[in-house]
Amino acid sequence: CLIVLEQEYEPDHDQLAYPLMTLGSILIARGEVETGETMLLRSRSILSKSFPDSQLINDIDALLARPD
Repeated sequence: CLIVLEQEYEPDHDQLAYPLMTLGSILIARGEVETGETMLLRSRSILSKSFPDSQLINDIDALLARPD
């Protein structure tokens, strides 16, 4: 799914931030922590460029700070 999205949109397209965050959270919950964290970091990067004051950045930081 992610590969298809990246082919259709530019990698830093701001509309990908929320789906990447959601997918990253799901993957972490399923135990695929490394892949999930990568998606959360990409989402955070997109948000910090497009929406630097977004509350979602704080939400992502909280997800990344959770101990396993």
